[in-house]
Amino acid sequence: MKDQIYTAEKLQATARENAVAFALLSLAYLKKQGQSPEDFVAMAGNRLAQSWQALGDSGTIDFAQAITLNITSLGGKLQTLDGDDQRAEAVFHDWISHEQANAFGLSQEDGDAWWSVFEPIATSMSYSYSWKLDGDTIKIYLARAQQA
Repeated sequence: MKDQIYTAEKLQATARENAVAFALLSLAYLKKQGQSPEDFVAMAGNRLAQSWQALGDSGTIDFAQAITLNITSLGGKLQTLDGDDQRAEAVFHDWISHEQANAFGLSQEDGDAWWSVFEPIATSMSYSYSWKLDGDTIKIYLARAQQA
């Protein structure tokens, strides 16, 4: 058998496609079983929160950069990232398209559930997190939680 050599770019693109497919396949399976994709995403965020503690208290913009790294590594296109130690906002497009979601029997809303995975992570690190669909872009918002 002839050895095949794959470029780093080809391997990265394939890994990205497989990761997104697995994420969508998980939601499709749960939906078929009558379970909520949102509950699964919340559980995933809660389980992943511990691993994010290594970021420490480095500031809101640094936390936002870690989130944007994760999303872009899965194919999301970062349009803008702005912020400081107290708040941050990022705008993305092209992550989990309608076509990708539809290929797994999911609605765009089902696929968009993944944006909520960062909420329990943010809460565990004393940040507020929200996201909003705005046309064909997603905006995420982070802020330091108010001290009581």
